[in-house]
Amino acid sequence: MIIERAEDVSPDIGLLISFIKLLNIHQGELNKATARHLSFYYDTILAQKSLPPRADNAFVLIKLKKSTPDLTLPGGTDLTAGTYEDGHPLLFTTDRDVHLSHSSIVSLRKLRRLPETTSNVGGLFLETIMAPIKIAKNEKGDVLTSNIFGSASGRRVSPGIAIASPVLHLGGGHRTITASFTFAATVSDDYLQNFDVFLSTSKAWLPMDASGYTYQVKRIARRLAVSSAYPFAPPIMAAPTTVSGVDCASPMLKLVPKCVVDLRHPPRLTQISCT
Repeated sequence: MIIERAEDVSPDIGLLISFIKLLNIHQGELNKATARHLSFYYDTILAQKSLPPRADNAFVLIKLKKSTPDLTLPGGTDLTAGTYEDGHPLLFTTDRDVHLSHSSIVSLRKLRRLPETTSNVGGLFLETIMAPIKIAKNEKGDVLTSNIFGSASGRRVSPGIAIASPVLHLGGGHRTITASFTFAATVSDDYLQNFDVFLSTSKAWLPMDASGYTYQVKRIARRLAVSSAYPFAPPIMAAPTTVSGVDCASPMLKLVPKCVVDLRHPPRLTQISCT
């Protein structure tokens, strides 16, 4: 405030204004005391150093046009992500070469383990997550939700093992096969003696306890031997992908334990043989 004429303000008000302006100078110096104290304590006493500047990072979803062939996006490519408040462009730079294609994730499967309690049945639960890359946004374009981690639902499943071998193929006749599984350590009798055994056919998994089929599970030290005798019908052959879940040209033998497997210490196989 500048007083140009004496009649603009009375002398007592002028002295008050001058005092307030002088007080602002001392107030500014006093407000710096806290910063100087913290700087002395952290920089001198504790000898801490400020971290160097670090570039921000982000995940980028790039989708090719249908008419665009597969390509490689070279490292060092700048990607625009809007602007700063001052109007300067906000840029992200790729740190390595990235191959882009038209491949996409159709579905995901999530396997989770629930402990057994007095109110819940524990075990493994499998959930199929459809459209996992679909992201819900509001009218402003802000991301609301994503289903990539699924939900708490799912169907209860059992762990097991399946092997594929041409030795298992039988279009007709009668013979006995033996599949031997050698473990790294001794496995409990409950685990070794409680299995559901299946063989693959052209239409479905065939349970080995079906009529006309016999099998026997023997434990020899750290080895599990599954011997089965089966006639010619139905033929034992490779199962389609819709049945087995995998693309395999050989027949398969599947073993599913009836008891709950401790996933913290699962049985570890060292050798499998089929004769």
